[in-house]
Amino acid sequence: MAACSKKIIVVKFIFSVLLVVQSALAVAAAESQCSSSRARTGGKVSDSGPAASKAYFEQLVTTAERLRRSAAAADAEWLKTEGLIRRSREEAAGGNWSTAIGLAQKACFQASLALQQAARESAAWQSRVVH
Repeated sequence: MAACSKKIIVVKFIFSVLLVVQSALAVAAAESQCSSSRARTGGKVSDSGPAASKAYFEQLVTTAERLRRSAAAADAEWLKTEGLIRRSREEAAGGNWSTAIGLAQKACFQASLALQQAARESAAWQSRVVH
């Protein structure tokens, strides 16, 4: 009986380590999908003017909104994503491009992680069912 308990503990530990690794990979994937290739200096977006910022913002907010809708369709939307998108649009309307882009990146990141969480949970829930 003790040998069986030790095996179960080892299997659970290995499973938890795999989940941590999978989560780290999911975060990296989300960051790459929503991050920019633009230079960043001191947390501020380095751009060549308002037109470049607006174009980049529109691309980000479109991606964030598409990912948010996909997460909502999977019944996995996170609570703050829509508010981040709305706040980023408000900041953009006021011409605060750096803040707007930061909020849009955060919304994009959250929506991407929500989708990845939904995919992971669709397969993992069975392992938590008590038999």
